[in-house]
Amino acid sequence: MGRKSEKKNDKRLSLAQAHRRVGRMKDALSLFRKVLDDEPENIEALVSLTEISLELGQATGAASLILRALTCNPEHSQCLNVLDQVLKALKETGSQAQLLFEYSQILKENSLWQKALIKHRQALRLNPA
Repeated sequence: MGRKSEKKNDKRLSLAQAHRRVGRMKDALSLFRKVLDDEPENIEALVSLTEISLELGQATGAASLILRALTCNPEHSQCLNVLDQVLKALKETGSQAQLLFEYSQILKENSLWQKALIKHRQALRLNPA
């Protein structure tokens, strides 16, 4: 991606955050999605969309988005904080277990064996079946 596109996305991100702060969610969502069209692995846009999904009560959609962000960087601190929020928002332990299991797979794919094992065990405790 070129510098021009990066600058354009920086402006989009700033504008999207401004829209979000004043409650113009439709405009914010549109801009975050445009950033992801150019940069599918933009963590700021993915995390922001996850947070908005949570605010709108869409925990399942938020789970998909945070997994996408964690695939980009499985140890990103903001992603981990939002992951905790998504886990709390998911009502069913089966859904929580599935999210933890999928995250454990991401950790495993990144050779983060110990952390993967911990998350896998947490998933099993929630849903041993």
